[in-house]
Amino acid sequence: MTDQVLVVINPRTGRHRFRRQVPALCRALVGYGIQPQLQVASSPEHLIQCVREARGMKAVVVVGGDGTWHAAIQGLAGSDQSAALLPVGTGNDNARSLGQARGAPEELARAIAHDQARTISLGRATLSDGRTEWFSGILTAGFDSAVNARANELNVPGATTRYVAALLAELPRYGPSHYRIDVDGSIWEGDAVIASVGNSAYYGGGMKMCPHANIFKPYLAVTIVEYVPLVTFAKAFPSLYRGTHVNRPHVHIMSGVEVSIEAPGHQVFADGEHLGSTPVSVTTEPDALRVFSTGTGDEAHSLDHS
Repeated sequence: MTDQVLVVINPRTGRHRFRRQVPALCRALVGYGIQPQLQVASSPEHLIQCVREARGMKAVVVVGGDGTWHAAIQGLAGSDQSAALLPVGTGNDNARSLGQARGAPEELARAIAHDQARTISLGRATLSDGRTEWFSGILTAGFDSAVNARANELNVPGATTRYVAALLAELPRYGPSHYRIDVDGSIWEGDAVIASVGNSAYYGGGMKMCPHANIFKPYLAVTIVEYVPLVTFAKAFPSLYRGTHVNRPHVHIMSGVEVSIEAPGHQVFADGEHLGSTPVSVTTEPDALRVFSTGTGDEAHSLDHS
């Protein structure tokens, strides 16, 4: 292993925040005797190629948001290459789960230099067409997927503002779908609006949809929201930011290592990225990636799973 770090940048994310943070990161790395190599990714496919070619370096630092991180782990998962995320995106939910502070490039350089890293679990989704894809955040297959798709189309600053705007736009389409969800052989079946599978707790820029998830432990956290009248659903929405929605009678939580979701015609998203459509199967992969970060991760304080 060499004392070199690949810094791979998505220039289209975060309204050019990388222009301030990447130079600070590189200066700090050099101060620790670590040589940074910069690469600007022209596409998700190019980014995957870049991280795969970095094998043997001390670390790959991914500069971007949740979508950039999602692309990077397609080339990093299951390898012995260590990685880090410098969050400059809009939502930064994966950074929140990993404990990587925003606007802290010097602290991230220190974590790399001092080998401050932990292994994380990843989820692996198998889509209806047989493709597989890794994710580190939350996979969704329901009304929230439709909201996610709408949010990706909106040019609205701020993750929370954009998500709420997308939610309001999708409310006329709110309605039940019949789900059959299998978690390690335990079946939940009924009419629902949301079925989320969390490798970690957050999506949508800080909404704690799966508060019982923990990215450092090898299990998947499932949150199912039964169909309720729109007024009831809307009143419960603010509780998503605290994770207290799971205390409501129409919300069910489960956990396991293998999850399958059957529901008619729903889009499947993970880490905010479109993967395909239902049905979808998900498994957990323990110790799938070694990650440097500046903290312990907010999920260290999530609901325990033993």
